[in-house]
Amino acid sequence: LAIVHFIWQGLLVGLVAWLVMLLARNAKPQARYAIACLFLLLCALLPIVQLMLRSSSEPVIKALSSTAALEVGPSFYRMVEPAWYVQSAFLQPILPWILVLWIAGVAIFSLRLLLGLQWISKTRHSAMQLADERMQEVLDDLLRRMEMPQTVLLRMCSQIDTPMAMGILRPLVLLPI
Repeated sequence: LAIVHFIWQGLLVGLVAWLVMLLARNAKPQARYAIACLFLLLCALLPIVQLMLRSSSEPVIKALSSTAALEVGPSFYRMVEPAWYVQSAFLQPILPWILVLWIAGVAIFSLRLLLGLQWISKTRHSAMQLADERMQEVLDDLLRRMEMPQTVLLRMCSQIDTPMAMGILRPLVLLPI
């Protein structure tokens, strides 16, 4: 049920994020990035908040008065379902299908991510040393001017058509042959 709620909540957050980004289209890139990160954080927090709300509104046992409960006994107590559960009861038959589709989507996108990481690793290892070291010297000079302390290697690769950068801990710039 948290997935169902996240679907509509995520769509709503996405719509609001789109509107805010539209209004901030002339803002600095850092500001737009911060806005996008805040909305992504909100999306990450929504299921947690939903879970906390759900756990705080679990079915509770209620009695009209403690004296009447003592006279009548346990039959006096009744279970009270939270309002969100009663309202979403029509979803109960399709919840398993929603869960299966959600898990299938997670599996597909996880596989896509893993295949992309594998391609990056293969491409990185197939990169060749530059024939002309002057290009690496130009890149090193640019890095010094930008006050970037990290070393960035420049390599050539036959598997790509456009220049690309990869790596965080060991950055690499690939140029097509």
